[in-house]
Amino acid sequence: MKESKYIYSNGSFKKSDFELSNDVNPNELLVRPLRMLICASDLHHMKAHADIDLTLGHEYVARVEKAGSECSLKTGDLVTSTACLHCGECEQCKLGMTNYCENREWLGFNDKGALSTAFKIKEHQVVKLPEGLALKEAVIYEVASIGYEAVRLLLEISNDKISNKQTKVAITGAGPVGLFCALAAKKKNLDVTVIEKIPARIKRAAELGFNCLPLQTILMDRSLQHQYDMIIDASGDADGKGALSFVPHLGKLRFNLVIVGKYLKEPGLELTKLNNFGATMKFMRGTPISSLQAVVDEWAEDISSWSQKIITSEYDFSEIEKAYSDVLDLNSSCKLMIKVQD
Repeated sequence: MKESKYIYSNGSFKKSDFELSNDVNPNELLVRPLRMLICASDLHHMKAHADIDLTLGHEYVARVEKAGSECSLKTGDLVTSTACLHCGECEQCKLGMTNYCENREWLGFNDKGALSTAFKIKEHQVVKLPEGLALKEAVIYEVASIGYEAVRLLLEISNDKISNKQTKVAITGAGPVGLFCALAAKKKNLDVTVIEKIPARIKRAAELGFNCLPLQTILMDRSLQHQYDMIIDASGDADGKGALSFVPHLGKLRFNLVIVGKYLKEPGLELTKLNNFGATMKFMRGTPISSLQAVVDEWAEDISSWSQKIITSEYDFSEIEKAYSDVLDLNSSCKLMIKVQD
């Protein structure tokens, strides 16, 4: 079969045709991406690996075109996956930590990504989505799973912080991931405050029902500092400096911190301050497929109501350059969706 994909290399996108066999192994699926979202991780890959040919895209919904003889999925099923395509056999996979797979392959990196009209994937690497789901809803499940996993990790290291009183959590960054972190924390009955510096994002967080404070206000008002038992940094430096360096101003003594956002540059975090606070810090590395499945099982109503507010722009497959340019305008965009095909 003749297929098409976009390759990012040396600062630009180039459409490329390639041949893909229709044959599949017994445990393999041939899938066709239908919709794809641009992720901040794409921007990091584009900056950090400018000399590598990249087929981007790991936030997607695809339709199964052909299933292997041992697969339970069938032609026409809607599926998605995490970015980490796990082997299912190594020690980490057997422990359920598929995002730490020792033999992993990353979707949206090198030659396999959702900016392609077709690719092959093993059945155990995907999650089936509900039938009849609108594509604009289906495409956002992977993003939601990041928020779910971030809060799961935070609670895992914070058992000593949970008490009968309301536990206060700060989420730095009101982009899509930060918003889903806030939703996940709210579902755990935590007292959530979102902290952001961009006015449009502050407004969107408020519209979704969250208390959202400008970062500048907290830094200038000492009475607002050192109020939080737990912190999730969902900012990263893809669009600037990121918020990690300000975390010591937010936490109480012995606060716990999960870092979700990616940093290419030195964030300016003073480790001595973390030491003085007795802070516990954990980095998040992708999402296990179990968290993606949990979101599919538990969050359908939230996904349905949020998708229209989170996905702010749509582009055709031929508008890749414009989409990846527009995503940098954080005052007007949240999640940008690309229509790969129908």
